[in-house]
Amino acid sequence: MIGLFCLLLLAPAAAPQPDALPPAEPLGFQARADRSSVRLGQPFGYTVEIRHRPEERYALHGQPALAPFRADLVRCRRELVKSEAVTTCTMQLALFALGPVEVPELTFDVEGGSRRAQLAVPGPRITGVGVLDPARSPDAIPLRDIAPPVALFVPSYRLLWWAAGIAGAVALALLAARLVRRAVHRRSRVPEISPRERLARRLEALEAERLALSGRGAELVARLSEAVREYLGAVTDLNALDLTSAELLAALSAAPDPRVDLQGLERFLASSDLVKFARQPAGSQECAAALEYVRGLLSRAAACEAVPPAGAGEAA
Repeated sequence: MIGLFCLLLLAPAAAPQPDALPPAEPLGFQARADRSSVRLGQPFGYTVEIRHRPEERYALHGQPALAPFRADLVRCRRELVKSEAVTTCTMQLALFALGPVEVPELTFDVEGGSRRAQLAVPGPRITGVGVLDPARSPDAIPLRDIAPPVALFVPSYRLLWWAAGIAGAVALALLAARLVRRAVHRRSRVPEISPRERLARRLEALEAERLALSGRGAELVARLSEAVREYLGAVTDLNALDLTSAELLAALSAAPDPRVDLQGLERFLASSDLVKFARQPAGSQECAAALEYVRGLLSRAAACEAVPPAGAGEAA
């Protein structure tokens, strides 16, 4: 007993397990399969659709382990639909077991601002059936005798290779001509509208919707924040839509832009973050302040664009 006690004292303590991530709270999700009954190895489509908030991003947690299913052609995409985002993952599954089998759950990693979570999506039940009819007895299944050997002719594909080479050269020439025409067309086409004009049009459209008067002030503030971030990304080459407010302000402080008032931007981002992430109500004052900041941002940008660059008068 004393020896066993000493061994227990000398044994290394088990490392503590890391805390599991909290469960995510999406707006809704569903998993659906193209078929409820498949033959062994027969491929079928499988789709997982998750509706969530625009500031959140859902990604598959590593390579999904779906045995006894085999997964191929796994694809995920993210789309913005009105005031929410939809992440859709599609794949092709094949079942290698008989009887009813539930598709193992898929785990998604969720990131939204400073919050991380996980979502487990359970799968539907798929029934695997054999290639032969299970209702027939083994004696009633006809068996074929072993076929005799047959001659195998190996044709020559030399002429086909020559034809394929000529066809490939022609295709490359046509592709080069198309690329040249496209480049000429890009140089001659009318330039797109400026980031300032695009922001002004979005502001005008939001003012026409009168969201604050219909009790949708939070939506107005969120859409204004997205429009301002898109404008800042276009004029500064920053990934403003994916940066946090602190990261965006730090990047603009390191490389100041005369079109951006950092103090006003900091107040605007802080107010919009409280509405988007802390669920603070957006009343008439908050909505008016957000609209007034965007108007000021446009006026500042127009004033900077009206000032000619240094040396322009001398060059003229």
